[in-house]
Amino acid sequence: MRAALTIMLVSGIPLALGVGGASWAGPERQQYVGAKECRNCHLEKYEQWISSGHAHILGKPDDPFFADVPLPAGYDKGDISYIVGGFKWKALFLDLDGKVVTSTMMGPGKNQYNWVGKKWVDFNPGEDLPYTCGPCHTTGYSEIGNQEGRQGIKGQWAFPGVQCEECHGAGARHAGSGGEILLTGRGSACRKCHGLKPEDRIPMTGVFLSPYTEYNQLAASPHGGMECRECHDPHTLVLDDPEETCRGCHREVAKSFEGSFKDRIGITCIDCHMPPAGIVAEGEPERFLGDLRSHLFQIDHHAPFPATTGDNGGTGENPGYLFVEYSCIPCHHMFESRQWATGFGANVHDLRITVNIKIMRLQRVFTLVGILVALAAFLTGLMLRGFIRGGGRQKKTLTFHRVSAWITFSIGIFLTILCLYFHFPWMDPARLLHEGIFMIHPFTGFGLLLAYFGKIWVVHRLKKGWKVQGLLMGSVLFLLWVIQSLTVAF
Repeated sequence: MRAALTIMLVSGIPLALGVGGASWAGPERQQYVGAKECRNCHLEKYEQWISSGHAHILGKPDDPFFADVPLPAGYDKGDISYIVGGFKWKALFLDLDGKVVTSTMMGPGKNQYNWVGKKWVDFNPGEDLPYTCGPCHTTGYSEIGNQEGRQGIKGQWAFPGVQCEECHGAGARHAGSGGEILLTGRGSACRKCHGLKPEDRIPMTGVFLSPYTEYNQLAASPHGGMECRECHDPHTLVLDDPEETCRGCHREVAKSFEGSFKDRIGITCIDCHMPPAGIVAEGEPERFLGDLRSHLFQIDHHAPFPATTGDNGGTGENPGYLFVEYSCIPCHHMFESRQWATGFGANVHDLRITVNIKIMRLQRVFTLVGILVALAAFLTGLMLRGFIRGGGRQKKTLTFHRVSAWITFSIGIFLTILCLYFHFPWMDPARLLHEGIFMIHPFTGFGLLLAYFGKIWVVHRLKKGWKVQGLLMGSVLFLLWVIQSLTVAF
């Protein structure tokens, strides 16, 4: 094979090897051999690549990969020249003139197939739309001419899809030399298609980060000096073990996260620091849940969400970090709010218990019992002081009052220890300055402890349990129980 290839190179015969075949000639075209030729020596990499989205970002409708992709209403394979996408997010279709199909037999629209939702949506309905995406969807692109003579396609390419040579460079000399002439990855290969100019801006589409801005996001993030391939194998694109990838550099944070509640239930670093805040096909704006993971990493728990202007969801610009709407609300949208997230989120790495429903029910049950018993202790205290008429049995009322007081004291200690142990940022107390309303709960618990010891001191040390001092401490205790109940309930 290599001998024949060398003969063709020397004789100047144009090459026509690879996925999709050749479509334009000339010296530049002859330098591309296609991924099938690369497979002869790099089988493992080829097999990884052929299963990725890069390989099929543009292809012919008879490609077996597109067997499960439905066609627009009224179209069959003979009416379609190319399918765009169809890997993970969406699929668009080019007609025989090379233009994007924007109308079907049903009328304008319903021309984009969204893969996840399995539904048809509108994409520039009814417009006369040429295909101009060749620079990022093909290999060996030239802006001159029209692919296969189809006037709706702007430019020509050597092979459809992002094949090996689009990132490594034309491979004819490399293959013809038996591999003696080395190829290297282009440093700007990812940046060319996964970034938008100007690169110092991160545009938004509605509440989501706009697609093709991954490089813009990375450049604005704390990882701005890193190369994409430091985390991604470009042949597979997927992070095999995102947790291990992050732990390699963030050892201290990973250690504090280890054993936490979120760690135990399977939450990984990227779930919060790379949430699907971008959009390619569709999302749920009310949950701030898109379909493309962000590359901003850093979360600002208190920054206001940027305003958007205009129609169709509006446009805006991201300042270079994530908001709690992206990192927290997609999972906690049913019962929690932004206000909760701004206080709760900063302490999440070493939080041992979070809003686990069983734990919350336990806290709520104990708090409910505690406030009911505290109410009984408060009312019996008022009876013994003569503020409320009792049943006339002072001894039984006194016994009930004391038992109620000690029960609330025990429950108060249990809940306070629970909250302080699981929620207080012992590793970094300075976080208290950023916890917001969330910290009312443990602070109230700590206040209950102090008030109870104050009550004991007044009753047993000062012997003024039934004087003004005792009544005041009892009122403070009951008020703290009310506050504690509200923080657990809401």
